[in-house]
Amino acid sequence: MKKWWAKIKSIKHWEIYAAVIVIVIMLGIYLSGMVGKQKTEDAEAVTVVNNSDNTYASQIETKLEKVLGCVAGAGN
Repeated sequence: MKKWWAKIKSIKHWEIYAAVIVIVIMLGIYLSGMVGKQKTEDAEAVTVVNNSDNTYASQIETKLEKVLGCVAGAGN
């Protein structure tokens, strides 16, 4: 372990190399997480584009009617 540490310390600017390696690893992890999210975000964007304002408003009204219908005394 001491020989290994001595070899690392003998390299000029080893801190910079270590920082670059850590940054590359972090970017790899970040970008690997982005690959899976890209497909779901595209699907959500298509869904939002296909819904018009009137359709969305009518869906919300229908949900609100169902919830209020379950509340006792809401019609009074």
